[in-house]
Amino acid sequence: MVFVKLIKGKEGLPEIPGGNPSEKENRVEGRLIFFFLFGFLHCFLLEWTQIGHKIPSGDQMTTTDKLIEKARWSPNNLNFEEICLLAERVGFIFRRQAGSHRIYKHPVHKAIMNFQPDKRDPSKAKGYQIKQLLDFIKAMEK
Repeated sequence: MVFVKLIKGKEGLPEIPGGNPSEKENRVEGRLIFFFLFGFLHCFLLEWTQIGHKIPSGDQMTTTDKLIEKARWSPNNLNFEEICLLAERVGFIFRRQAGSHRIYKHPVHKAIMNFQPDKRDPSKAKGYQIKQLLDFIKAMEK
């Protein structure tokens, strides 16, 4: 409603050139409708994001969110380094490495995760280990 008072009072608006007075009033009413709708949309988006919805925009997604989405949509294409990074981002701490096995422990939930590269493609992580990590993340979100 602040927008309505601003426009009706014609404060802060540039002078509308030319035309008869009824055209000027129509333009002011058009601006009034635009600012009202813009204000409504702005308030709606604020309310929507405050109740836990995320606006699907690449600018607002963190690296962790992008890794989680990649793991959910194509778990067999997640690199071994990416699963280790994702584990660290969700709170796991690297404990030790035994051969190719990397062992992570979560300090709060006392969970232990063991990651190892796939034998067929050493740059990729094993699918079942990715699913275990995703199940843990899903349980943490609840």
